[in-house]
Amino acid sequence: MRWLYRHPTVLTLVAIVVVFSGIAMFWVASRLGVFDASMSASLKKVEHADGPPAWWLGRSFDGLKLTRVSSAGGDRVAEFGYGSCHSHGSRLDPFAAPRCGYPLWIAVTTRAYSLSSDDVPKLLDGTCARMRIRGIPAAVGTDGVVLYSGDQQIAVLGPPDLVGRAIAALRPVSGSASLRPPTLDVSPLDDCNRAKSPFEPIAARLARMSARLHLPTVDAGTWFDDGQRINAEAAGSVLVLEYSSCGSGTTNGDCGEVLSISSEPFDAGTVASDLAGATCERTTVAGAPAVIWDANSRGASAAGVLVFTDHATISLANQLNLYPIDKKGLRRVVQALRPLAPATTLPAPAYDVQKLLAHCARLT
Repeated sequence: MRWLYRHPTVLTLVAIVVVFSGIAMFWVASRLGVFDASMSASLKKVEHADGPPAWWLGRSFDGLKLTRVSSAGGDRVAEFGYGSCHSHGSRLDPFAAPRCGYPLWIAVTTRAYSLSSDDVPKLLDGTCARMRIRGIPAAVGTDGVVLYSGDQQIAVLGPPDLVGRAIAALRPVSGSASLRPPTLDVSPLDDCNRAKSPFEPIAARLARMSARLHLPTVDAGTWFDDGQRINAEAAGSVLVLEYSSCGSGTTNGDCGEVLSISSEPFDAGTVASDLAGATCERTTVAGAPAVIWDANSRGASAAGVLVFTDHATISLANQLNLYPIDKKGLRRVVQALRPLAPATTLPAPAYDVQKLLAHCARLT
C-alpha cells in the first residue's frame, strides 16, 4: 500500500485532484463574494480620489442604508446602492449570473463626448422627456432621472417619488463641489418633451391612468425577484407597468427589465394570434380567467400569460427564446399577481373566453 502512494501515476492523479479542488473552491468563494472589496474600503477610495467629484446621499437616506459602493474605473466615478439588495439566481449556478437590484441606485460617470439622441434615456413610446432641476438639465427615463453637470452624468434610479427626494439631497462625497451647467453639448435634450409629473408615486400614477383608460390592471407587489415596481406609463390606449433591477451594469439611466405587465382594450384578433397552435394551461388571477400559453414559432419558443377581464386583456411575462421556456416561472408570476387596491378581485370578462381558447392546440 505504501508503494501504491509513491507510484508516479497515482501521485499525478492526486496532484490533479488537489489542483482542481483548489480551483473549484476558489470559484465558489468568488461567486459568494468572498474576495469582493469591503464597502468601507471602496468608500475610502471614493473619498480620497483625486478625480472628478462623486455624488451621493450620505451613509443613509430616507430610511435606506448605504449598502454598496463601487469606486472609480473607466468612465465610472462611483456607484452607490441604498437599501437591501434583492437578489435573484444562484451564485453557484455556472450558467447564470446572479442579479441584484437595489431600492435606490446612483451612478456617476464622466463623459468625453457630447450627448447624442441615442444617449438620452427614453420612455416606453420611444420619446424622451426633459426637465431642469437644481439649475441643470436632466432627462427623465423609465427608470429614473439623469442629470448633466459639467462633464458628468449622474443617474438617480428608483421609484419616481424616491428619486425626486434623492435628487434634492444629492451632495459631493468630499469637498465643496456644486452642480453646474454642462460643459458638453446636450442640445439633443431640446427635442424632448417637458416631463410631466416626473416624481408622482407609482401607486397614484397607476390609479390615475387606470381610471382614465378604463382598464383594470394588476401588479406583483413592490418587488418581483430582483425587480422593483419602478415605472407606469400609458402608451396610447395601453397601460404598462414595469419592474426593473437597478444596480451594477446600468448604462444611460436604464435598469434591467424584470417584468412588464400590459393592460389594453380587448382585441379578439390579437388574442387569437397569440393562442393559435399554442399549448394552453387554464388558471385564474384575482377571480378572472387566465391562461398560461406557449408555442413554437419559426424554431423559437414563445410563451406568456393572458388574463381576461372586463373589456380588456392583461398580458405579461411574454418571452421569445431559442430554447424551451420553463412554465414554472410563468406559474410563479401568476401566483404573485393581485389587483390594485382597494379592489380584491378583477371584473369578469365581457366576451366569450371559451371561444378564444378554441384557438389553442391543446388545453389543460
